[in-house]
Amino acid sequence: MCGARHRHDTPIEEPLRYQLLDPRPVRVRVGDSIHLRVVDVKAALAARRYAAGLDLVVGLRNPMLAHNDRAFRIEAGAEAGAGDRCRRRPDLVMDIGELDAGYLGGISFQQLHPAGLVTEQTPGAVPAMTLAFDWSSKPLCNDGF
Repeated sequence: MCGARHRHDTPIEEPLRYQLLDPRPVRVRVGDSIHLRVVDVKAALAARRYAAGLDLVVGLRNPMLAHNDRAFRIEAGAEAGAGDRCRRRPDLVMDIGELDAGYLGGISFQQLHPAGLVTEQTPGAVPAMTLAFDWSSKPLCNDGF
């Protein structure tokens, strides 16, 4: 195919650039590929595996889906968690879009916090949630759509 560009998407943690004698020609470009919308927060939090234990309450704002516009307690071990609705004061407050962004582990809540997108009500809640939602492999979608 004359003039066609072949796209090679690899995970952000790809070790190839560290194996090259001169890594300067390698360009890292981060773009959108995976879009996620959590429509059932309780089920999504209960189904997810966690990298570390976590017990905190997340206050979510979701004007489009009233059943998600409330506080959820995340009580999780390394295997699975439960996202039960809760009346306790939230440790963190965020819009549903921030939960969507951090759910797969590609964007950390620690990155969203200084941007004012995640509000920490209890000291240490942001690092705890960041650690629990992290994963050894970052999300990757190498199929364009």
